[in-house]
Amino acid sequence: MYGRVSLPRETAKFFAPLHGKKALVSVPVINPIPVVKKLLKTEIVMASPSDEEVRDRIVRHMNQAHTRELSHLVRHFAATTASEARDPSLRDLTLQGMRVRAGGNDYAIPFSPALGDWTEARARIIAMDDAARRSLGISDIYITQYVPPRGFDRVIVAYVFFYVACVATLPYVVPGSFLWTIVNTIFPGGAATYTWVVRFIRLPMFAVHALETAYFDRRLRRHGVDRWSGLWWMWALDCFVEGFFAIWRFDAVVAEKRAAKEAKKS
Repeated sequence: MYGRVSLPRETAKFFAPLHGKKALVSVPVINPIPVVKKLLKTEIVMASPSDEEVRDRIVRHMNQAHTRELSHLVRHFAATTASEARDPSLRDLTLQGMRVRAGGNDYAIPFSPALGDWTEARARIIAMDDAARRSLGISDIYITQYVPPRGFDRVIVAYVFFYVACVATLPYVVPGSFLWTIVNTIFPGGAATYTWVVRFIRLPMFAVHALETAYFDRRLRRHGVDRWSGLWWMWALDCFVEGFFAIWRFDAVVAEKRAAKEAKKS
């Protein structure tokens, strides 16, 4: 865009004056260069979170998603029992250590050595949890659901419940009764042999399944299933009915979870 401007006296004297008019000279004037606002450093550089914000974020995350790990730390580093380490919550966190409240008591768990800064916190807590789990005999694979019998397992369950029905109806299998007549006809050796077999295997079967369930309890707790919890009861009662078939199914679930975890790493 062009406009008409008046030149200063010192400049105008170099141009010939027009007759009878004030000397004016037309010179091109371009649009003024737009003023670029100089951005302040605070406007283009995001401020890094303060140490207090980072600390609060770690505390919040641990209390929301990692209470199981806090329980491990209390049990191992504070030498407490599982019941004493129940319902843990991280109350304070510094570069020197953490304060965890569990079972109504506070426990100080130091970092050895102390953290250099907050970027070291995640790796240090993971390493401490790994050491605690290995000492406590706890796996890194946690089972959080019950898997019901499948395939041939259902046949075993049906057989066990059939035997339970036999035991429950045994008082009614007496000479002269309708059940005695039926059993005496279809069971090898007759009704007398049937009643003897049912009574004979009752105690051994109960004892064997009870021992299998006691053995299974240790495996359940190793994989994060707390004793007397609802999940524990489902697996334990299943084992009491099925025996080792339930244990094998549980191990298969653990193997599936471990394979999935390894696949994520690769």
